[in-house]
Amino acid sequence: MLEKNKKFNDLLAKDIMTSNLIITSSETLAVDALRIMEEKKIGQLIIVNSNKQYIGIIHILDLIKEGISI
Repeated sequence: MLEKNKKFNDLLAKDIMTSNLIITSSETLAVDALRIMEEKKIGQLIIVNSNKQYIGIIHILDLIKEGISI
């Protein structure tokens, strides 16, 4: 957890990163990706292929821009 008195100029990426990543398949429907984000209260998902290799990230704003809603 971030110390209250730590200066922003001294912050490292590890100080503010998310470590409990949620992944989903590239075959997941966009609307289902949005559901996952809402259920987990997260703003992005890691996307993997059928071999569970990283292929990208989808952000909630990507879905909103496409007009995806539940």
